[in-house]
Amino acid sequence: MTVLNSSSLVETSGLGASARLIADGEEGWIAHITSRGYVLVKKYPDIPSTAHAPGEGEISIYVDGCDKLIEIQTQGAYAALPLGQSVTWTTTWYVRKLPTRDDRHPEPGAR
Repeated sequence: MTVLNSSSLVETSGLGASARLIADGEEGWIAHITSRGYVLVKKYPDIPSTAHAPGEGEISIYVDGCDKLIEIQTQGAYAALPLGQSVTWTTTWYVRKLPTRDDRHPEPGAR
């Protein structure tokens, strides 16, 4: 499994142990490429690192040690809310099938 954003590329296959990565998303997006040729892109409002929760980041990635689970979290600004108040945090997900090698290099004359 591969996770990437504008400044990072993380290959999670074969870690052999559970792991957690915390980072600043920088540009407000993160992507996950599956072994079956799909890409999931999560787009979210970029927040300054000064607004991260203590010990956290804008993104958090957890993988189990068996290559069975990956959890990709985007986290909003850390702030106290007065009783009865709420906050809206919008994350947009895009899922697309990646082109295959044949899609990128069709046979001459093929349609």
